[in-house]
Amino acid sequence: MNQKGFINIAIIIGVIILVGIAGYFVVNRQTPSPEPTPSPNPPSTSSPSLNNNCEGLVSYSVRAYQDGWEKTFKKENNLSDSQFNTYITVTAISLQPVGNTCELAVRYTIKKDWLVVNQVDDMTLGVPPTISPDNLPLESDPTKPGRIGVSNVNLHDPLSFKNQTEAMNFFVDKYNLKGIGAKIQKQGFQYFWNKEGAEKSGYPFAGEEGEAFISVSGTINSSQNKCYSGELSLVSKETTYHDTPCRIN
Repeated sequence: MNQKGFINIAIIIGVIILVGIAGYFVVNRQTPSPEPTPSPNPPSTSSPSLNNNCEGLVSYSVRAYQDGWEKTFKKENNLSDSQFNTYITVTAISLQPVGNTCELAVRYTIKKDWLVVNQVDDMTLGVPPTISPDNLPLESDPTKPGRIGVSNVNLHDPLSFKNQTEAMNFFVDKYNLKGIGAKIQKQGFQYFWNKEGAEKSGYPFAGEEGEAFISVSGTINSSQNKCYSGELSLVSKETTYHDTPCRIN
């Protein structure tokens, strides 16, 4: 009886061990270990270079002028923080002595769809240089000649062309220039405040909205010294055309 009882106990223990081993394999087959989730790459951020050669002349830091320019640029162009960050990348801010004053230069890149423009806003800070970051001059002020101050650019209206090639073809077709080598010389944002100023410059009139444009040029007949140039507004599709000499002796 003792021997039979011992055998029964051994059988029961063996069955328990087998059930445990089988259960282990079943559980591991049904619930595999989850793979580790890769951590996302951190977004690349780059800070603009800051250069101050006007220490002792101005009472504010370059960083303060950067913040003042950004605040004024957003207000002047009716941009939210999100829109500014989408379209604008500031690359460098500098303060340089110029005679008895100091000049602020803000370099930045504007990217809207396929259009990429590198731009500089230059402005003097008065004599003596006491203009504060919260009172920077505006480009749209008609009392100031040239491109001086915080720029006015139109980033709200959509471009009328899907890409640069389509814009070029529009200009070429309008003036029947097919087969004549046309190339884009410049792309940027207009900065004229009235029609008279725009007409004197030769650019299409774009009012105060800082409309995007391209400048186009080409050669009609090199031996006859016949070339051309023109401009195309990328929003309104307004154009100008000029017959020009290829060379000036």
